[in-house]
Amino acid sequence: LLEDVQCKKLSLELIVKNMGEALTSDDDLTRARGISLIHEILSKITTLELSPPNASTFAQFLAARLLDFPTVPNVIAAINSLVSHHRLFYQVEGSPTNPDFIATAIFSELHIPSFRQPVRKLIYEILEKLLSLYPGAMKNISRDFVVGVIQAMDMEKDPRNLLISFELIRSTVATLPEFSEFTEELFEVIACYFPISFKPDPSDPAAITKEDLEESLLRTMCCTADFAKYCIPFLLDRAQEVGPDEKLLVFQALAYCIEQYHNQFQYTVHTHPFQKEFGAIW
Repeated sequence: LLEDVQCKKLSLELIVKNMGEALTSDDDLTRARGISLIHEILSKITTLELSPPNASTFAQFLAARLLDFPTVPNVIAAINSLVSHHRLFYQVEGSPTNPDFIATAIFSELHIPSFRQPVRKLIYEILEKLLSLYPGAMKNISRDFVVGVIQAMDMEKDPRNLLISFELIRSTVATLPEFSEFTEELFEVIACYFPISFKPDPSDPAAITKEDLEESLLRTMCCTADFAKYCIPFLLDRAQEVGPDEKLLVFQALAYCIEQYHNQFQYTVHTHPFQKEFGAIW
């Protein structure tokens, strides 16, 4: 089947049309297998040519399938393949575009924290790719996107997912100016991870390390000076709460963040808007 699609003897559109009964079956496994076939074609035939109308059709078709809870993991895998390997039809003016249509469907139809780790990881990756490849489309839904990211990260604990979600926060801040309306909520969703408490698997040389997470978290905590008014008091409070062994880590983080905020706005200690907090440090 893949060879026939590769040789253009069969089109993906025709395959999906012929799978009508499988995709509407009462059996969850049958529907999941049908979506998995679409995912396999989209992921393995990266040169597959989708015309703008067909790309639009598949984007909306897959987004609509997010309502079918038993097949959501398969649908997310197919969406990831579509976004990763195929250019979505993007039109600045007019009706909602494919990229923001997909993001909106993910945020509105899914409670992301309730899914298993691999599915959550794919969702973070999809959102990061949409933001990177289609920033204009994401700006169409900027406020909803920021709120969606905050809600998606709620209670995330897996280190593999945290690295991606920290990157997603940084990209959101860099791309969508409307993040400033949700600065406190954004900072709170990342601050809860400080200090990092994680022990990697010593038998896995490729495992994510505690240092990887600490570095990414610190970069995220100071990715915008708008976080300063929350970050500085937060770290000062943490310094009072932790034991002697963690105080050094807190003050190292505080020094790093202050340096980054200073570099962004070139304030002196005496003219910085947070000199009150600085006074508490000195």
